Amino acid sequence: MPLSIGLGVVAALRRDRLLDHAISTLTLIALSLPEFVWGTLLILLFAYRFRVFPPSSMVDPQASLASQAARFVLPVLTLILALLAQMTRMTRASMIDALRQPFTEAARLRGLRPRRVVAHALRNALLPTVGIVALNVGFLLGGIVIVETIFSYPGLGRLLVDSVNHRDVPMLQMATLLVASAYGLANLGADIVYAYLDPRIRY
Repeated sequence: MPLSIGLGVVAALRRDRLLDHAISTLTLIALSLPEFVWGTLLILLFAYRFRVFPPSSMVDPQASLASQAARFVLPVLTLILALLAQMTRMTRASMIDALRQPFTEAARLRGLRPRRVVAHALRNALLPTVGIVALNVGFLLGGIVIVETIFSYPGLGRLLVDSVNHRDVPMLQMATLLVASAYGLANLGADIVYAYLDPRIRY
């Protein structure tokens, strides 16, 4: 999320320039390829070609998380590439719209520093992005079955699929409850952030 917001703000501030076109092109490429393609390409490149990271994310429950951090680099990078484009493009569009608003012009006329003006506009531009982040939280918990399968990671998405295949109804109910709870809590958090960013909708 910080990376996508940063890229979106930079693209909005450099609108129709080389940097904006470069960011838009790269995010469009990232959005065009599904996560299983990115995962396969990253495994071929960094696990088999250069042998930097292991191809599997199967963890040892007895080992510490720090000792197995390298196993999570490729799947995390795959998910970043799969989700980065949507949030970046939304932030860019919202930031361009916020920079055109009268309150941004008023902040400039009051003599605020450019960084303060950008921060003032960003607070209003983040509203649509927060909604996307809330949806992505639920997706990251239960909707990344393909990524978990590629990297052999025993996650919640694979648990859902295995429960359906084995007709394990109690396990399926529990996994579904966890995913639904994650979506509910993420949307509740988004509403709280909305109220913080926009005082007009505070209850």
